[in-house]
This record gives sequence, structure tokens and C-alpha cells, in this order.
Amino acid sequence: MATAYVSSIMVKYQDGFTEQITATADDVTTNNWLGVDGLAPIRMNGSHGNCAIVDIQIAPTPTDTRTSTIRVNGKSIPEVVLHGANLGTTIGRQFQQNPLKLTSGATITFAQLT
Repeated sequence: MATAYVSSIMVKYQDGFTEQITATADDVTTNNWLGVDGLAPIRMNGSHGNCAIVDIQIAPTPTDTRTSTIRVNGKSIPEVVLHGANLGTTIGRQFQQNPLKLTSGATITFAQLT
């Protein structure tokens, strides 16, 4: 049975500004993570320059999906979010080790997969 979860996305901008973006997901294959406005894609702040996703924390553990694909400005990229590697209890989460760099004002869509 699908388990809805919340993702906390930590973003650091080139001017030093940081923000936490909250997204919700329903743990159903092909569905997108939704921002607090209930919409996907999620838009990065454009007034602080380029940015990087430096951490993602997922809770609770999704039961039906294991990864989420990432689209930046509508284009697929090779990186995926590994749900099990980004739980709040995991030490050394995926994007802490390898931040995902984005351009100013980029839109990002996360789509769940099994």
C-alpha cells in the first residue's frame, strides 16, 4: 500500500541565501512531487543567482516507489533521487555528497518510479 511522504529540499544560492522547500508525494508511480502551492514543477528562487540542491530528506519511508526522476526546465537529466539514500536517518545523504547545480529560476520536477 502506498505511503504518502514529505521531502525537504535544501537549496543554497550563489549569494549565500539558503531555503528549505517542502514537497509532498503520494508514493504512486509516475506522479510528481508537489510544492506547497500544490503544483509541479517547483520553481527555484530567481533573485539569488544560480543554486544547488545540497540535501533532500524524505520521511516517512516510501513503500511503493524507490526513486524519483528529475527534470530541469522540462528536460530529463541522468540524476535520480534514491528514496532510501535520502531518509532523514541516513548519514551522508545523496545530495550532501554531490549537490545538484541549477541555474537561476530553474524549474524542477520530480516524478516517482518503482
